[in-house]
Amino acid sequence: MESNWKDLPTELLVQILSSVDDRTVIIAGNVCKGWRVALSSSISELSFKWCSRNISQLVQSIAPKFNKLQACQLWSSGPYLKDEAVKALAYHCHDLRDLDLSKGALITDASLSALAEGCRSLEKLNLSGCTKISEQGVIFVARHCNRLQNLNLCGCNRAGTDQALLALAENCSALQGLNLGWCEKVTDMGVSRLASWCSDLRSIDLCGCVEITDRSVIALADKCHRLSVLNLYSCIHITDASMYALANSSKYRGFHTHPKRRFRDSSSWLTERTAVSSITSAGSICYSSSPSRSISSYRDNGGSTLTSCDNFNPADGNYSCGLRSLNVGMCTHLSAQAVQAVCDAFPGLHTCAERHSLNISACLHLTSVHCACVNEARKQRRWGTLLMN
Repeated sequence: MESNWKDLPTELLVQILSSVDDRTVIIAGNVCKGWRVALSSSISELSFKWCSRNISQLVQSIAPKFNKLQACQLWSSGPYLKDEAVKALAYHCHDLRDLDLSKGALITDASLSALAEGCRSLEKLNLSGCTKISEQGVIFVARHCNRLQNLNLCGCNRAGTDQALLALAENCSALQGLNLGWCEKVTDMGVSRLASWCSDLRSIDLCGCVEITDRSVIALADKCHRLSVLNLYSCIHITDASMYALANSSKYRGFHTHPKRRFRDSSSWLTERTAVSSITSAGSICYSSSPSRSISSYRDNGGSTLTSCDNFNPADGNYSCGLRSLNVGMCTHLSAQAVQAVCDAFPGLHTCAERHSLNISACLHLTSVHCACVNEARKQRRWGTLLMN
């Protein structure tokens, strides 16, 4: 009995194509109707990074064939991606959850409108470098894509505004990651509202948001107790009040710091350095990506439920809870004492070269800030010197 490639069982075909690149998968979809149907129902991720000038035409032609896509990268090395391609994807791929449109210099609000209408299950959206989109496009996405968990607006100065943040706060309470890098129109009003409504926020990038002050950081420290990544690079108005608010927030994250470590009450800094009210107590469950997490709850004097997270990894010296990355480069109003307090409060922050996660670049007055690893290494060197003598 004669057989040919089109008679391959679907399972075997999918297994074979799982080991090849996305370009080959797309070509295979044009071999015959049987292969196209098989791939359409089984391929959930595609990347078009290998395509440049013809990316828009290609996406429009294959979108109907791969309508079960859940993740798609339309990142282009040049200004070739157009609204028509995104519209085709939104029209055919209603299960899309992860979409990368970064560097889409030609993408406009028309694309965001189409995505909001056709892809309401979106959870992750990368719009970095899409300089033509505005706050209206982001607002439309926020109102229709309520499952959004991660949004990248880096470099989108027209889209990264307080009005956009208000829409995200009111409609996307599950938001966990937000990049507002170099969105210079963002102010404390937008960030504070976002912190109040999106308490599950884990990562926020405020790099270059020059209007941000201590109010924003204090709001994040007070409300977002699962925050693990915070970028404040070039936020020139940040002072010690922010650092002490972050350090004091560690007690709501379940950290048991050394009894000799005491931080100056952040409310006194608010009185002296800012015009905002003192921090209020509020509990939150610690988040961990590791299944070995051990959590116990108790009550503070105000009745708020607090949690203890005993999840130290001796292999790398890190905790799953709390700040693991902090960038205060170019924040010239900070003192070494205040930044050291944050470093002491969160064992996951490191200044050592091996696990550098506390960035103090361009802050020569902060060179005395060191993590426990550096201090321990110095002690060992001293002991070694003494023993040799």
